[in-house]
Amino acid sequence: MSFNDPNGSNNKRPAPQSYGGESSSSQNVEEPRKRRVTGMNNAPDPLFDPPAPAPAPVPATASVPAPAPAPYYGGQLLEPPSSMPAVNTQPSFGRGLRSIAPALLMPYNAQPNILVAGHTLQELGVGIPNWVLPEEVLRRQRCIANEIEYQKNNPPALPPSRIPDLPPKKDIPDYLEFPDGVDEETRRVIEDRNNKIASEAQKIDRERNNMAAKKSRALRIEARDNYRELLIEAKAELKLVRLMLTAHGFDPAMWDHLAPHVRVNLPAQTRGEANAVDARRAELKKREDARKRVERMRARNMLRAQREAAEAAALQQAQALPGAGDGEETLQVVSPDVPTAAVDGNSADYLQVVSPRQEGQGYL
Repeated sequence: MSFNDPNGSNNKRPAPQSYGGESSSSQNVEEPRKRRVTGMNNAPDPLFDPPAPAPAPVPATASVPAPAPAPYYGGQLLEPPSSMPAVNTQPSFGRGLRSIAPALLMPYNAQPNILVAGHTLQELGVGIPNWVLPEEVLRRQRCIANEIEYQKNNPPALPPSRIPDLPPKKDIPDYLEFPDGVDEETRRVIEDRNNKIASEAQKIDRERNNMAAKKSRALRIEARDNYRELLIEAKAELKLVRLMLTAHGFDPAMWDHLAPHVRVNLPAQTRGEANAVDARRAELKKREDARKRVERMRARNMLRAQREAAEAAALQQAQALPGAGDGEETLQVVSPDVPTAAVDGNSADYLQVVSPRQEGQGYL
């Protein structure tokens, strides 16, 4: 089968006539394809490359206004001029070209990592928006740092207790010792005196135990009342904060919308701060009690030394009495200036046993 027409003519399309009388004999010769001109990757970038030195000022005519300088802050372009498209700083994943995006996506206000209970401000829903100006960003960051420092220095704690401490324990006289060769009458007197001292010591201990129990109960009631006052004060402050959030267009129930682990970590941190305050107060009270105990022990030793000096003086006075060298024991009433617990309603008189055969003495 032939594709030629019956008239014997060729079915090929005739070649177009060339311009200027040129022949079309070179039509079948394959010419090189023209390449599309693409943008150069090494072209100067208005955001990253330093600006070129400005040319000499040319007086602007009335018809062509002079271009306004682009605003820069910290080496970054805050707002692209009208003649420049907004360029995003994030590189694209294509051929290495930068993508075109709105200027609001530029991270010119990168915030430092401020952690609260191990969470960033963005996780807590209190991050600074991207549209805030850099000066306002710095001011808010300083305010946030000051608030975190204030919360660290003011942990939740009860006010100091107003319950007074127990008074110092009364000084009880020492028990009398039985000297060698004491007769039955003197032994009976010494035993009666020691029994009275023991009875007075038990009475003082019972009174002190009752006072300690009353103080413990008063401390519990005071702590309960203080916790209730703190709860009421915190609830009133929370009400005001919720009203302020609502007035500024925020969600007042933003605490309920936090992640569960965030709502667990924040109270755990606050509880740890409160426990640290309690431990520090307990340590300070322990040191204060130890200091008071040392002072009481020092005062008791001084009183004991004064009594011993008074006993020695009474013994010398008894030995100087006439008839003291005949081997008979004498009983004298000594009244030292040392305050002690009352025994039989008399706290200043002691019965001194003087024996010329042996220097054995005691209190009665």
